[in-house]
Amino acid sequence: MEPQRPWLSSLCHLAMLINIQLDAGKRVGFDEIYGGLDDGDLFPRLEAKLPGFDAWKLFTGVQGEVVIAALREIGETVRGDERKSLGVEKNGLALLSSLVSSAIQEKLWTDAPKGEPGVRGLPIGN
Repeated sequence: MEPQRPWLSSLCHLAMLINIQLDAGKRVGFDEIYGGLDDGDLFPRLEAKLPGFDAWKLFTGVQGEVVIAALREIGETVRGDERKSLGVEKNGLALLSSLVSSAIQEKLWTDAPKGEPGVRGLPIGN
């Protein structure tokens, strides 16, 4: 049986959230990203590291779990070789952005079920 995959709309929305933080000059370490992927608590970690930006709460329940699983799958293939594999070496948010892009590129997603709004229409920042 195929593993459950995140919705494409969830990955795209996550990419927008990451870009907002990058544009604001925010930084986290690679260890925070990999630790959150390994422990399954990436979004609460980001919420703690980036206070005042509570949009990470959108990634709860099954969608949050499958997003983390897809990013962990990509992360396992690049860990320790991020500079060569993804072109990032300093900011964990840039790493996370690259992991999301790679998950989309590798088609580790599915379409949201018909009638499911996904994350469209939700606020993306303060």
